[in-house]
Amino acid sequence: MIVLAACLSAAALWISGSHSAPRIESWQQRRPREPPAWWGRISNALRRSDIAPDVLAAELELYLACVRAGLVPQQAVATVAGCASSGSKQAWTRTATMLDLGIAAQQAWAPLASLQGLEEVTTVAHASARTGASMEPGLSSIAQQLRAGAKAHATATAERAGVLIALPLTLCFLPAFFTLGLAPVLLALASEILNNH
Repeated sequence: MIVLAACLSAAALWISGSHSAPRIESWQQRRPREPPAWWGRISNALRRSDIAPDVLAAELELYLACVRAGLVPQQAVATVAGCASSGSKQAWTRTATMLDLGIAAQQAWAPLASLQGLEEVTTVAHASARTGASMEPGLSSIAQQLRAGAKAHATATAERAGVLIALPLTLCFLPAFFTLGLAPVLLALASEILNNH
C-alpha cells in the first residue's frame, strides 16, 4: 500500500513537470512584505487609545494639584512626567522639555494633544498664554470629561456583558421551551383536530 502511494506521488510529480527539486529561498533573500494600508490605520488607532481615560484624568488632576501647591507649570509637568503611565510618559516628558526650553505654550503642549482625550489641551494652553488666564478651569473641565467618558464606557461594557451572559441561556432555553412546552400542545391539538374529522 505504501509502495503504491509512493509510486503514484512520483508519477504525479513527473507528469506535472515539477520533477526538479523545489527552490528554497533563505530568509535573507526574501524581501519583507509591507503591511497593507488599512493595518497602519488600525495600529495607529490602537496606539492612540491604549491609555485609559481614568489614567489621563488622574494625570491632569495631579498637574492641577501641583500648580495649586505653588509649582510653576514647567515643574508641575516634570513632576507628572516622572510618575505618568507608560503610554503617556513620553508626551509629558516632551512637554516638560519644551516648556523648560521656553517654547510657545501651544507648541509645547502639543505632544499631550496627540493622546486621545487630551486634544483640547493645546487650545487651553494657547488661550492661557494669550490672555494670561489660568489653565486650571480648562484642564479641570477636560479631566471631568475624561472621567465622565470612562464612566459611560464602563456602564456600556457592563450592559453589553449582561446581554452576552443572557445569550447562551436564550440559546439553551428557547429550543427546550419549543420541544417540551409548545410542541406537545401543538401535537395534541393537531391529533384532536385530525381525529374529529
